[in-house]
Amino acid sequence: KNTTAKDCKVDLGPKSAVLTITQASSDTEIWSSGDCPKSAGSLLLRVPAGARITHTIEWDRKASAPECATPKTGPATPGTYLVEAKAPQLPKAQASFVLAKD
Repeated sequence: KNTTAKDCKVDLGPKSAVLTITQASSDTEIWSSGDCPKSAGSLLLRVPAGARITHTIEWDRKASAPECATPKTGPATPGTYLVEAKAPQLPKAQASFVLAKD
């Protein structure tokens, strides 16, 4: 959300912004966008003055591991998860969500 009177830009590319998904019941990190990004480039988005933007990331419920290593855990099971987004110059954002059984 841009609360200023001027347009601004934000970099939500994998080198700048990191999304992490953690299992709420065990505090175990399941997936991170920083573990094995598909691209290393920037994703610059314009945020109009006084407006907000949304950028959607799709997660396939598979676990990840740093530097594209084999994950220690299998796919996510039904339950409650926490997602956290961190990006330079932006406040950390957190939310929870529930995965239902397929």
